[in-house]
Amino acid sequence: MKTLRDRWRSDAGAEVARVAIEALATGGSLAALGLSTIGGRIDLRGIMVESTSKSIPTTSVAASALGDLVELRSVALRSVDLSYASLRNLRLYDVTMDDVVLEGADCRGLRAWGLDVQRSSLHRCNLAGAVLGAFGDGYRSSYSEVDFSEADMRRIVSTAAAYTDCDFSNARLDGIDFQSSKFVRCRFAGELRDVIFWDHGFRTGKAEPNRMEDVDFSDATLCFVDFRRLDLDRVILPRSPGHLIVHSYPSTLECALAKLSEVEIAGGRRARALVEHCLKWCGPNQDAGVFYLPELAVEGIDVAAFSEIVQNCERACMGAS
Repeated sequence: MKTLRDRWRSDAGAEVARVAIEALATGGSLAALGLSTIGGRIDLRGIMVESTSKSIPTTSVAASALGDLVELRSVALRSVDLSYASLRNLRLYDVTMDDVVLEGADCRGLRAWGLDVQRSSLHRCNLAGAVLGAFGDGYRSSYSEVDFSEADMRRIVSTAAAYTDCDFSNARLDGIDFQSSKFVRCRFAGELRDVIFWDHGFRTGKAEPNRMEDVDFSDATLCFVDFRRLDLDRVILPRSPGHLIVHSYPSTLECALAKLSEVEIAGGRRARALVEHCLKWCGPNQDAGVFYLPELAVEGIDVAAFSEIVQNCERACMGAS
């Protein structure tokens, strides 16, 4: 990483970087700059696009510096390798990225409206706290065939983005409320913690619901993960033994709630509150749901007793159906 960034620090390197950023910002050709390529993409690995110290100045009307921010409007980035680039505090409006590599790039502080990313890699990209799917003034962001694997996405804002054929394997997704974001043929693996998926969030201006179509959680760990008003009929639920998959879901929950009111178990009050919460957010036609048992133990709930009650209720409800 240091070697890639150092090449832009000399006077000659800084000038090439400045011209390259001008070309990117105005939709101009990078080919004329004589830059090398890697994997068929223009090699801008390690470049710094910031208006903090060591920043690259630009006079483009499409890329204007606003204090410690850089703003790009209505431009396209195609077949560019920006691995390990420093892209902090970017503001993107109606920007298209196609075949762009941002592996290991520092994109903290990024804010995007109307960002369209296709066939690109954000593997190990640092997106912590970024705004990837804000809705406002008609802007919507979409991501298609994007590799987010091992990216740091903690506390991103994604209220109304569309994710299609995206890979979130082992990405850090702590503390995300996806609101009205839509997922189609996406894969999650590794730990998800404190994440909320909705059919439709509040006040996002987006009408079409999120169906979670063909979304794969088979290799994921769902720790304090909420599915709200989602049927999950096209979701592959986790396979690890730490998860308790429940069928005839609403009926089983109602039965379990009644049993938990009759039987004393450790953490019974919390267990009842958990079941009530799950019932509140059931999908209209939801058949299957999931509990992560270590999460219950953290809450002080007797996992063995809770599991027995739920499984007994499940058997009774499935037998009656």
